[in-house]
Amino acid sequence: MDILQEERRPERQPNVNNNATLHESQTDWERLAAMTDEEIDFSDAPELTDEQLAKMQPSVELFPALAQTGKQRITIRLDQEIVGYFKQNADRSETSYQSLINAALRSFVAQAKKETDLRSLVREVVREELQRAR
Repeated sequence: MDILQEERRPERQPNVNNNATLHESQTDWERLAAMTDEEIDFSDAPELTDEQLAKMQPSVELFPALAQTGKQRITIRLDQEIVGYFKQNADRSETSYQSLINAALRSFVAQAKKETDLRSLVREVVREELQRAR
C-alpha cells in the first residue's frame, strides 16, 4: 500500500533498557521527590531576565524543519479492538499505530473521493445524453 510507504519511519528505535547505564545512579530519588521547591538548590540555573523572556520564540519558528506540517493533533475515542489491531500491525510494519490509522483514513478518503468523482461523471454523462435526446 503506497500510503503506508509514505508514513513509514526510516528506523524504529528499540525499547529503552532502564538498566542500560554502566553505573548505578547515585541520586536519592525518594529524598528528591519529597523535597519542596524551596528546598531545591536552583543556584546553578538562574531565573531568566525579562529581556531573555522577551526574546524567546516558539521552537516551531526557530526550527521550522522540525515542525510537522499538514498534521493536526486531535483527541479521539476508538474501540479497544481497533486500537489493538493497529498497534499489532505497527509492530510488524515498524511504524507507529497513529501513522497506520492516518494511512487507513487517507485511503478511505481517497476511495470516497473516487466514488464521488465517478458519481459526478455519471451524472454529467446522463445529463448530456438527456439533452441530446430532447
